Formats: sequence, C-alpha cells, structure tokens
Amino acid sequence: MAVTLARGAASITIPNPEFANSEVATPSQVVGRTAAGNVYVYDRAVEVRTLRLAFAYLTDDDKDDLESFYRTTASGALNTFTYIDHRGRSWTARFMRPIEFTEIMDDRWNANVVLEVEAQGS
Repeated sequence: MAVTLARGAASITIPNPEFANSEVATPSQVVGRTAAGNVYVYDRAVEVRTLRLAFAYLTDDDKDDLESFYRTTASGALNTFTYIDHRGRSWTARFMRPIEFTEIMDDRWNANVVLEVEAQGS
C-alpha cells in the first residue's frame, strides 16, 4: 500500500510511512488573555490532528516528487491538499514544517513529514 498527496491535477504516490508514527488530536482553538487577566477562548469547532510521519528508503525519484510537491504544489504551508493515508482515508492536510530528508545510502532517503489535518478521515 502507498499514500497519496493531491492538489488539483497534481498528485504523487509514495510508499507507506513507517509504523509508530504519532497522531495528536486537539481542538482548534485560539486562547488568549485580556489586559485585565481574563482568559478567552475562540473555538473553531474543528478537530485538528497533527500527524508526524517517517518515510524510510525513498528512492531519489520519490524524494524529488515529495520535495517538488512540497515546494511547488503545496507552496510549503500555504496551500491545503488531500492526503490519502495507507488505510485509504482522505484528510484535508497542510505541511506544518519543512520536510527533513536524510540520505542513508545511494538512491535511498528517509523523510520526516509533519502534517496538520482538519477533517476526520473517511
């Protein structure tokens, strides 16, 4: 199985991330404090999840596709896209950090990706 990242006509499919990835669910809220010291909370009523994904042994082509999608299609964190996970669930996603690539051998890369997803997978 593989995962897919898509925005408009652009899409890439890369091998599954390694297991033991993390997923943190938090309410989407803005929290602050007034000058008088009162706490205020604005609730967006959308559950936000942060996915930390570790991809191992990507080929040069997979790495180039992922990097190009990040830089050109998603424009970093600017644009949302559809992330289809290894279970076939679709998420509206956004990159939250630059992708960290580590070359582990000739034509093989590890990549760490952090996504924020706003919609529950379906």
